[in-house]
Amino acid sequence: MSVALFIHAHQDDEVLSFGGDILGHIANGVHVYHTCITDGSASEVFADFPGMQMSDFIKTRNTEMVKALSIYPGCINLEAKQGPLMDGQLNMDLNLGPNDAGYSGNDIQESHVNMGIVTRIRDVLGQIVLRENVAIKDIMIKSPSYQDAHEDHRAVSQAVLYMLHNGEIRSDVRQYLSPDQWDTNITYRGSTFMSASQIPTGCDLARVYSMDGHLMDSVLEHTATNISYGAYYGRAQYGVGYKSVGNLFAKVMAERCSYWHVPPTLIL
Repeated sequence: MSVALFIHAHQDDEVLSFGGDILGHIANGVHVYHTCITDGSASEVFADFPGMQMSDFIKTRNTEMVKALSIYPGCINLEAKQGPLMDGQLNMDLNLGPNDAGYSGNDIQESHVNMGIVTRIRDVLGQIVLRENVAIKDIMIKSPSYQDAHEDHRAVSQAVLYMLHNGEIRSDVRQYLSPDQWDTNITYRGSTFMSASQIPTGCDLARVYSMDGHLMDSVLEHTATNISYGAYYGRAQYGVGYKSVGNLFAKVMAERCSYWHVPPTLIL
């Protein structure tokens, strides 16, 4: 029996970055688990819902995520007992970009890693061990890419690379790019981040297609009922993810895939 854990930073990444390959794993008989690191509170669209309390906003984002995950047959969402970390606050000193002096996207010294993320991952892995009766090193680990433009995504990647370097994890570690970097270089906070085609040689970039209708359904769980998407109408009451990055949802539905690469050579 194969087991995989998909780890991401925000509610909606389970569709945007991972959806195509989650379905690919399920189709191959893998038992798929999922965990989200943040509470989703930093979304800029919170201001678009006047009168909503932050606690309700966080609950709404999580509800939309859980409903989207329920579309993937057998995918199980797990929460760490430590509770989610604050959205937008995962970085320690990871604010440098690829064009900045001193940047090392795969620098996994402990002083450069948010150990709160590591603690949450360890907790969830422990839960999977009890559920599946497997060793941690046999659980396949999926995370955002260290080349991702969003610093929260990079922080999750750093935590995974840290655990890989320490020998805690080792099975089929994959790192996924966000849709806005599948075919375009983007500038984020003054730094230019690579498109998928520019991932360094040796990282074995892969594109996984999914024509499964479940991917469309998972998008609709993030789309509000008053927002049309082609001939479709969403199912969510608020559609926070779609309202925030609707262009990325459109890209997923147009290409229906995931991009991932293997981890880079680790740098101490």
